[in-house]
Amino acid sequence: MSTTSIGRLVLVSTIAPLTFCLSAQAQIVPDNTLPVSSSVAPGCVRCTIEGGTVRGANLFHSLREFSIPTGGAAWFNNGPTIQTILTRVTGNSISNIDGLLKTNGTASLFLLNPNGISFGANARLEIGGSFLASTASSFRFADGTEFSATNPQAPPLLAVNLTPGLQFGPKPSGSITNAGSLSAGQDLALVSGDVNSSGLLAAPHGQVWVAAVAGDATVQRAIGQNVLLAADRNLILEKSQLGAIGDLTLLAGDTVRVRDSVTEPFVAWAGGNLTVMGQQGIDILALNHPGAAFQSGGSLSLISNGVVSGDAHFASGGRFQVLTLAGQPGKFVSLHDPIISSYSDVVLGDYTGTSLKVETLGNITIGTIAITGPDTSLVGSDPDIATLRNGSAVILRAGLTTLDNPPNFGADTYRITNLGTLPGRGDSSFAYGINEAGQVVGGVGPSQLMFNGIAPSAVTAIGSQAFLYT
Repeated sequence: MSTTSIGRLVLVSTIAPLTFCLSAQAQIVPDNTLPVSSSVAPGCVRCTIEGGTVRGANLFHSLREFSIPTGGAAWFNNGPTIQTILTRVTGNSISNIDGLLKTNGTASLFLLNPNGISFGANARLEIGGSFLASTASSFRFADGTEFSATNPQAPPLLAVNLTPGLQFGPKPSGSITNAGSLSAGQDLALVSGDVNSSGLLAAPHGQVWVAAVAGDATVQRAIGQNVLLAADRNLILEKSQLGAIGDLTLLAGDTVRVRDSVTEPFVAWAGGNLTVMGQQGIDILALNHPGAAFQSGGSLSLISNGVVSGDAHFASGGRFQVLTLAGQPGKFVSLHDPIISSYSDVVLGDYTGTSLKVETLGNITIGTIAITGPDTSLVGSDPDIATLRNGSAVILRAGLTTLDNPPNFGADTYRITNLGTLPGRGDSSFAYGINEAGQVVGGVGPSQLMFNGIAPSAVTAIGSQAFLYT
């Protein structure tokens, strides 16, 4: 993966109204606030954006309006030495994007519009580098200078060299919605006050990041080397299908809420660690997947100081644990159908709920168990189904050599359905597709959590301060 020097960025927000307007032609209007202004043909539908101010490997665009109609396109015609394109929208309209966003080569595109950004059902990307969309009011760099959408001066920052590092905060306002299929060549990030994505977010070669740093985040489909979904309030995952070749991390300042249906079962698969953390609670009801709705190649962790309600089947290739934020064994509740399978140790505090089955090749650490009734929801081929369904039962099996319900994927394969088309980079270095069983197959292994080639030292998306620290 190529590394783009983007600076230590801080996304700063102001409150702006959200409006919606689509027209038959693109609304791409330069604002002439930069030393070298952007240029685009008036009234175009498939538009080429030229000009902009170049500093080193960075290209800056400043636009009063930026929207793309259905079937339209915006091509940022950058030169071959450009690594990062930073684009701000300084007017009062949201960006409605229902067509193609394109850059040349492996250039990354960062789009900033504090009024809001809406990706329609026809939105797609042809970006060889990373793509970041945010409703923050400015990019702020380590020396305190800004590239601001709300105070669009000809900024002195254009004369400085940008050093690696990326930081989001404090909390942006505004909204980002996505109904399209967004797939970037490297990393893909949506950062806003709240985020609602009913479409696809894909980074076959990189990381998917979603951060609702002032409100709720709703995500249905996301796939990447690593996937991080975070909300300052609630993370809502209804009928979601989430996959990561490496780590999958689900964070909420309030509650992580998971639901599914018979026709659209929930699934969360990680080749590495799968972490679910809701500061105030975890609320899972996902019993329609034919196997385990939550599966990991590494550890599988449910972390909260509130109620951890887990009506689902869990299969971990590493440790399974229910913890408090302080790292102590946490209380676990299941009103319908809990089955836990793990290749390593299982750790949880007190359990209250219907008949419980825990199987592991390692040890089991558990507190007080209170069985409230039989597991009448259990279906399938589990060999203990009769015992669990017909009475109040506890089955704890430690030190096994095999599991009845093991994680069911290889190092480079995981299941996630109805993804649609996932465009790649146009090369043959990554084998990527969906087989007849609904499995997404990628020919690479787990990778470190990074954005645009830059690795963070710590990540948080809860509370009112920063989202990413480096």
